[in-house]
Amino acid sequence: GILGMIGCTYLAASIVFLVSKGNRTVLAGAIGVMTALYIAGRHGALDFLGPVNTFLGHGVGSIFGSHTAIVTAGMLAGTVFLPGSDVARPRDRVRFLAVLGFLLVLSGYLLRPLHGFSKIAGTESWTLATAGICCLVFLVFYLVLDVAGLRRAASFLVPAGRNPLAAYLLPDQLNNILLLLGAVLPVNLWRVFWPFADKGGAAGMLNAAAMTALILLLTTLLTRAKVILKL
Repeated sequence: GILGMIGCTYLAASIVFLVSKGNRTVLAGAIGVMTALYIAGRHGALDFLGPVNTFLGHGVGSIFGSHTAIVTAGMLAGTVFLPGSDVARPRDRVRFLAVLGFLLVLSGYLLRPLHGFSKIAGTESWTLATAGICCLVFLVFYLVLDVAGLRRAASFLVPAGRNPLAAYLLPDQLNNILLLLGAVLPVNLWRVFWPFADKGGAAGMLNAAAMTALILLLTTLLTRAKVILKL
């Protein structure tokens, strides 16, 4: 399941971080090795690990390759905020995060012809590009919240931060509710309320932004009603 996948990737990435003592060069190199591991898995080089691949469900290349690379990229970005970091000045942090994000997105774009850009398959292109986008978004939040000190600008995100499990589960539950209603109503509710639900390109991005806004609103309402989901 997804929680098992998250646990495995965090465990593997944490071990890499501890062994390397947070060395940024080692972490960057590890992302390259993990990317290569995923590619090897896709081309049958890891088939000899049959039972292990079966146990992990998604295979060694996916779990310890592309998915662990995402966590490692996040740790690499976070090293500049550790106490005693040699990248401590705001402008140096901004430069590091900007370059890291750009290089990850560029790498993902260049590798896209290999296996495509797919979250479901956890391809190396999706891994690198999304990790890069996260770095750049994180950079924007750092500039707005820490450098400019505009804390109120992100206040709309606070409920999701306080109730993240609800925000994570809501999209599926919303889909289930619409499907149940669709079973008794002679209309496709997704088409009524979400005309771009299965579109790609600009329409797909608009759909994603609208869905995100809706989930934030629902999470805010649940949080204010003190409906907090916890494991």
